[in-house]
Amino acid sequence: MTSSQQRAALQSQIWKIANDVRGAVDGWDFKQYVLGTLFYRFISENFASYIEGGDDGINYAKLNDSVITTDIKDDAIKTKGYFIYPSQLFATIADSANTNESLNTDLAAIFAAIESSANGYPHKLIPADRLVCLSPQTVIAYSLVGNAYDYNRPRSAKLSTEVPATIK
Repeated sequence: MTSSQQRAALQSQIWKIANDVRGAVDGWDFKQYVLGTLFYRFISENFASYIEGGDDGINYAKLNDSVITTDIKDDAIKTKGYFIYPSQLFATIADSANTNESLNTDLAAIFAAIESSANGYPHKLIPADRLVCLSPQTVIAYSLVGNAYDYNRPRSAKLSTEVPATIK
């Protein structure tokens, strides 16, 4: 698929989902949510790929957070400029989005953890203040698109799984 076709498919999918779930949410808030979700997916997949190092026998998302040593975390932060635990990866969160009653709260905590993961390191490749786009706008948009109540959770879950799935 060419980049033009991919872009057209993404736009089509975003508008389809927007019409399904957006409701009274302002277009700007919805856009912030989608862009934040895509960025979160990108850094999650990029980080998992880094940890896996091309070894098909390793699936970082399936690891327990407790196996992450201080040395692993330290090396990753020095190399990548941030750290994401397996339980914080986009794929992990998206897998349980339909049933997670505290999706927005969990995302806010994850974004804060990613943003602060490199605090105290002198040479951050992605400074925490550059990651701030994840937290306020995306979390606000999540709460507008759908919060933890049963009738809105499917909206957040659908956006978490369908929009990013369009980009392969």
